[in-house]
Order: sequence, then structure tokens, then C-alpha cells
Amino acid sequence: MNRFVKSGEMVTTGEIVIDAGWWDELKAQAARFIDREHEMHPEQTGVPHARLKTQFGMLPMSQLFEALLADLSRREFVRAGDLIRRATHRPVLPERLKTAVFRIQSALANSSTPPSPSELTPDPVSQHALRFLRDTGSVVELNGEVVLARDQFGKMRDAVVAFLRKNNSAATSELRQLLGSNRRVIIPFLERLDREGVTRRIADKRVLAKPS
Repeated sequence: MNRFVKSGEMVTTGEIVIDAGWWDELKAQAARFIDREHEMHPEQTGVPHARLKTQFGMLPMSQLFEALLADLSRREFVRAGDLIRRATHRPVLPERLKTAVFRIQSALANSSTPPSPSELTPDPVSQHALRFLRDTGSVVELNGEVVLARDQFGKMRDAVVAFLRKNNSAATSELRQLLGSNRRVIIPFLERLDREGVTRRIADKRVLAKPS
């Protein structure tokens, strides 16, 4: 067996020995599928592993699919979470989504009380548009009910930090009034700041996690 591996006729992945020609063809099929998905859905940041796996339902072992992903990502592809993409791929906004993206951006601009995602996305095109904005980092999704424009999130965070530096601590109601927001938004917003290490909750008040 070692002779076949050394000659290049076989390859190994973990404890599995595979025919090199078959493995190369499998990688080529995966690459073609990923490229086709990029072409059909240029707005998406990558191809879900689960979607790619549907193309190889007959793989004899689940370990082989993981080995396939690992082998692809050692070359011309990049894995990020549960997605894989060609290293050169960058999301591009297709013409069919431009109107919906502009409408969503306008609705979220400078708003501390934005519409809910369900209000922003009444149809499939709008849903794809919001996904594009989320995947490209243009919006911040606080939870299933609240999204903020990235710039607005930054302004709100900076306002909270400045207020806490001056006043040491603040109740949720004070920060809600400061931002001109409401409970639907302020609760997940402050929880997000807690998770990011910006603020810390003590009883019913917030303080800076790292006072300056």
C-alpha cells in the first residue's frame, strides 16, 4: 500500500486510503459546483456545506466529506463557519436586488427604532436583499426581531460609551431615552454590547466593562 501512496496512485486522509484519480475528480466536481453557485448567486458569501454535500450523497463515509472540505481549503478555497467559497469570490449585488437593498437601507438609516425584519422583508426579493446586507456586514442583526444599520449601531454604541464615561453607570431606561429608542431595540442592543465586552450589567444598571 505504501508503494501506491508513494507513486501517487493512492492518497491518504487520516486512516483512509483513496484512489488518487477518483479523489481528484471528486475535488474537481466540488470546485465546479461551487463556481456554478457563485455564478448563480453572486450576492451570497459562500456555499453552505450542507448544500455542497447534497452533490455527494453516495460518499461511503462522512469523514470523506470533511476531508474533501479540508483538501479544498488547502488550495483555492476558503472555509468560514458552515460556508465554503473560492478564495477570489466577493459578494456582488445583482441588479434584481438593488431596489430592495436601497429601500431597506433607507428604512434603517439613522434609526434607533427600525422596522422589524418581517416589516422590512415582505417578499422573497427583500429577504434576499436583507441577507446580502447581513452577510456583507452592512447591517447588524441583534436578534430575529431587530436589525440595525452598521453605521447606526456604531453611533449608538459610541453614545452609550460616552454617557457611561461621564456618568459611571446607567439604567436601561436612561440609555433608552438617551438613544431615543424603545424596549424592543434597547434590550438586545445592550445585551450585544455586553457580549462584545463593551458594557457589563450590574443589577439593573450598565457600566463600562473596561473603564478608562
